Amino acid sequence: MMALSSVPVVTDALNSINVHWSTGLKNHGIVTVQFSSESRDQALIAELITIRHLLFTRQIFGRKPISGKGYELHVFSGAIKKIAQGRSAKEHIVPYGLFLTGPMFGVQIKVMKQQHTDPLFGSSDTQQLDSIDASDNGNLIPQELWETPMGPLYITRHAIEQYEARLNERNRDPVANPERSFFNAMTSNRAYSFRKTTLPESVLKHKLAKYGDDNLEVWRNPETNLHVTILRKENPHGMLVTSYYRDA
Repeated sequence: MMALSSVPVVTDALNSINVHWSTGLKNHGIVTVQFSSESRDQALIAELITIRHLLFTRQIFGRKPISGKGYELHVFSGAIKKIAQGRSAKEHIVPYGLFLTGPMFGVQIKVMKQQHTDPLFGSSDTQQLDSIDASDNGNLIPQELWETPMGPLYITRHAIEQYEARLNERNRDPVANPERSFFNAMTSNRAYSFRKTTLPESVLKHKLAKYGDDNLEVWRNPETNLHVTILRKENPHGMLVTSYYRDA
């Protein structure tokens, strides 16, 4: 189990929170989260921003997570667990925690009122120091950006769930790790077989009615007959919204 511990600490500096973190006695540090103005729940927001930064930008466990399985967060703010469970009443905070129900779906969260002075967080001479501007996290979405042969894509949870369901229909035994299987299908060497394709008019009308007509693309891997639907709106990065198997 890969465990990340975090504790937000209010500093003397105006609108600045130090989030102490640790994955063990030899890997720990402080992320300073700076806010442009005073706002509610700054410590909670700073802890969420730090966790996402460490997991997906710094990749402190050596890779970008493709699911929350195998990960455990030891958090100071109990509201983080509520966000992951979809029970939070703090609507202004929820966007900062969308990654917990997106790429980190299934992560185990334990609320532990740790102190930044605990031995787990190490001594100051071995701390890794980092700084984040909270305003850079203002337009948050639950997905992370993935490099694929179809271009940089945001991949929705729905696409992964549909992949798991359709794959289980085709196989006798359930997929042990659907997230890993899905991302291998999207990013490994075999993903370079994907090609844009056209759909029967009746199927295309259904998808346009569901997703709109904002540059909808359908790609097919002829080796596996796996299809994916991608939306490309104003953002140059596409969003992979669903996946399914369909014979050519």
